[in-house]
Amino acid sequence: MAFFWLSEEEIREVHRQRESQNRLGYALQLCTLRYLGFVPDDLQATPPEGVTFVAEQLAVTPPYSQRTPAGDGPRPTISFPYRPTWDFGISRPLTGMLSNPGMGC
Repeated sequence: MAFFWLSEEEIREVHRQRESQNRLGYALQLCTLRYLGFVPDDLQATPPEGVTFVAEQLAVTPPYSQRTPAGDGPRPTISFPYRPTWDFGISRPLTGMLSNPGMGC
């Protein structure tokens, strides 16, 4: 659970989000970035234990009310608003530069 532990600074940043589901989604993006090295497109693969642990730190209710034990049917559906925080608006200029051999290095 070390990857899902939020520092006080991270919690302050997360609390800048308006809605509780946005705070939880943003915090899970931080945690998966630290754990995996990238933010996956689908946060539904986040272990329910991790979601619950982060939700408890933020004092918010997880997006599902009851966990499904492993092997007892489908996993609960978890949906979070996803915002690609890694883009910073530079992907288009880089793409154009890389597709034009006369520019760049």
